[in-house]
Amino acid sequence: MSFNEKLQTLRKEKKLSQEQLADMLDVTRQSVSKWESGTTYPEMDKLIMLCKIFKCSLDDLTNDEVTNLNISEKREGTQNNFLRSILDIITKTVYMFKAMSFKQIIGCIISMFILALILLIFRIPFSLIEEGFRDVIYSLLTNIRAQKIVMGLFCFILDIIYYALYILVYVYIYKLAFLDKYEFVDKVEKKTLITNETDTVSEKHESVKEVIITNKESHENSLFKLLGTLALGFIKFLTIVFSFPIIFILIILFFFIVFALYFMLEGIFFFGILLGLIFAAILVIWFLVLVSSFIFNKKVSFKKMLLVFLISLIGLGISSGITVLEISKLNYKSDVLVDAEEKNVTFEKSMSESLYIDMYNHYGNLLYEENETLDNVLIEVHYYGKMYKIDLLESKDVIDFDIYYSDEFDRTKFMFKTIKDGLKKREIYNLDKILRYDIKIKANSKNINKIKQNTISYWESVREKEREDSCNSYNISILDYENRYNELLEENEYLKERIDILEEEIRENE
Repeated sequence: MSFNEKLQTLRKEKKLSQEQLADMLDVTRQSVSKWESGTTYPEMDKLIMLCKIFKCSLDDLTNDEVTNLNISEKREGTQNNFLRSILDIITKTVYMFKAMSFKQIIGCIISMFILALILLIFRIPFSLIEEGFRDVIYSLLTNIRAQKIVMGLFCFILDIIYYALYILVYVYIYKLAFLDKYEFVDKVEKKTLITNETDTVSEKHESVKEVIITNKESHENSLFKLLGTLALGFIKFLTIVFSFPIIFILIILFFFIVFALYFMLEGIFFFGILLGLIFAAILVIWFLVLVSSFIFNKKVSFKKMLLVFLISLIGLGISSGITVLEISKLNYKSDVLVDAEEKNVTFEKSMSESLYIDMYNHYGNLLYEENETLDNVLIEVHYYGKMYKIDLLESKDVIDFDIYYSDEFDRTKFMFKTIKDGLKKREIYNLDKILRYDIKIKANSKNINKIKQNTISYWESVREKEREDSCNSYNISILDYENRYNELLEENEYLKERIDILEEEIRENE
């Protein structure tokens, strides 16, 4: 093969145009064209530069008897090729990041981080294989040491396979998604050097890596390319799934914005809360736009997205400060209620020797008042009629109540009205108070002491019954564990006998 044919072949393999090669050699395109047509021949310094560009020897390039242009590469072993590939990927990554914009660098880092997390999911099938193999080994081998050795070796091999595939798929997808979109060429720059002693002018040629952004498509049809496509689709699917809670949060934010606007129409102004809700909604919408651009491969303005993000964060900070100032001006009122409809109901109960108080769900104060003129027991109940209705249970020996709760909607409506009326006055009412009912027991001192004593005895008996039930439950559990322990002992004895028999058979066979 002649020199001009070799030069043309090598240039096309490097995917260089005549103009690009001419720039690298600091000559005109016509000179390269004349070399390839065989009209002229390059000078020695240009030949040396060509050898550096195409990574071949001078003899390979100029000797017409040599037809194999990849001799130096084929002499390298597999290990050298592998190391060269790693170094080539690292070198291209450095120059690619130099050629990228800040936005592209951030996108690359985020994408590869998400890919790393996605590939971790594929550890699950390997774990299932490991568990299945462990069950098989434990059923086949009875010796614990042998089980550990076999399982350790199997897990080690399985881990090597998994991490090797992990790194291989990760690097290939990275190369497919980023490195293949760039073309890397060596550009030779000529520098003029002047020595101080002889004033001799000389030229120095340095090879500089130049990155050219292309839209070339990879023509590789391999399993790894399919895995890359599947991984990207899986990432998009997970992104869509995780976006649903964000959409739900956006709906809730809009609901609260409408709620805040309603309060403003009612004369309740909390500007900081409304402002915070609006900026929070903008931030969520910003995130959804970012996600949708990734899912549907749409381009978005990086400057606009960054500006919206910063404005949202600043707005949230300002609204938080305003909200703190507005809340600090509110007054807490523990005793003031609006339209609560307080009710006082009195019940009379005949005194008996075993009368006690049983109010398991009682939520409020229990008071006693001595009145020596009373033979029976008077029970006064103070509560709020908007929440529920209370009647005394018709039982001879117990003081307890039937509580009829009002409609859930009516209760919610009443509490909402209480909150709203309080906020109009910049006050917060004690909503806890309207949920409780206070009880006062009136009787003579003898009957009150009797009721207290009976109540204490009753609750002590209840607690004693609970303790007995707990002890019985624990005793049953202990008995079950003892039975299980005995079964395991019997099984252990059987296994020991079985081991002795097998060892005896092995010795006989030997």
